[in-house]
Amino acid sequence: MLYPLIAIFITFAILFTGAWKSDITSCLTQDSSLILVWVAEDNLFSWRNGDTEPTQIVSGGILQPFIAPDVAHIAFTRAEAGPPISLWLVNADGSDARQLADANSLALTEGIFPYINQVAWLNTHTLIFNTALDLAPYNDLRLLDINTGEIQLLLPPGEGGAFTISPDGQWIAVAYHGSYGSQDGRVRLIMSDGSRQLDLLTFAGVSTGSEYRFYPQILWEADSTALRIALPDPDLIYDESAAPPTTLWRLTTDGNAEQLGAVPSSFFGLPQWSSDSHYLTYMQRVGEPADNQFNLILAEGDGTNPITYASGIAGTLSPPIWIADSAQFFYTHDADSVVGSPGQPPAILPMPVSTISFLDNIHYIYATAPTPNYELRLAQVGSPDAWCLITSFNAPVSALDAAFK
Repeated sequence: MLYPLIAIFITFAILFTGAWKSDITSCLTQDSSLILVWVAEDNLFSWRNGDTEPTQIVSGGILQPFIAPDVAHIAFTRAEAGPPISLWLVNADGSDARQLADANSLALTEGIFPYINQVAWLNTHTLIFNTALDLAPYNDLRLLDINTGEIQLLLPPGEGGAFTISPDGQWIAVAYHGSYGSQDGRVRLIMSDGSRQLDLLTFAGVSTGSEYRFYPQILWEADSTALRIALPDPDLIYDESAAPPTTLWRLTTDGNAEQLGAVPSSFFGLPQWSSDSHYLTYMQRVGEPADNQFNLILAEGDGTNPITYASGIAGTLSPPIWIADSAQFFYTHDADSVVGSPGQPPAILPMPVSTISFLDNIHYIYATAPTPNYELRLAQVGSPDAWCLITSFNAPVSALDAAFK
């Protein structure tokens, strides 16, 4: 199967020159295939192992690419000088670039023109996306058939929200933020064809201390029968030492909601589950608030048996992110990039990286500091010194996606 790229670090300092190494087979098995697409200077480039150099496949205004599950197409958002105003599609070889949707085709009310927000592939011919309006989510949900160009409104504005697709592609879980102090948020389940909807859970609107809205992150269990979410106290951000603990929930597709436990997490490091749901991590504030001291906690999936895996000051210890299909998580500590796992000590990668992206539970791509150029390398978690050069760079890259099999 093809694995979607898991983008771990937030800022991209990748740069591009065109000086490519054509053979990276020493880092891949004979039947492995690696496909990369990225945006540099508003243009879309592609590369796959076996290519001697990258190919520029679309020019101008590109923001974010999304590789289709079968790697036959690449969807991408486009802008003129601001937010993504349109959604496009191009064949993987760069042919037949065409617009699928723009503000005019997405307008539901006269004079209101939303732009593209969250985008994901449901299957090889269907995109799921929502939109935004005036720098805020429009909280809708739409389905787009790339063969016919038809756009179906699954949930109207205010009824949708941030979405996560089940592993089997049959369900879409949608989280609505609510409003702090005045309106409940909710987690809703909808079949991917829109034929059935089910409200799974409501929760009090959570304050973020800003104009941004709180959307709980959703993890689907591997068999697509249930999902996990963590819900903080609405006032957690204001006083983490006094607020009740963050509750852990398991919600099933037949409508059952079970609280698994609760953990004393920080708002700035809410619980995250491993892909198999057996473990979770979270950040816990310790000491006086002014000290900004945090522990990275590793626990069982219900929050029991917590251990302190790492400790540090805010800004030097990042919240961990689980690597897909593995019992490993990535975080940064001081100047180090680190891979952690239950029962094992932290594994420090051989050099600090500006970006790291995991392709599966073994392979990852990372960008180095300039030596003298920036380099994009492929390596394995267990053998960080046995890396292969993909390319080196000298012009900023703003977005990246990859597929690997």
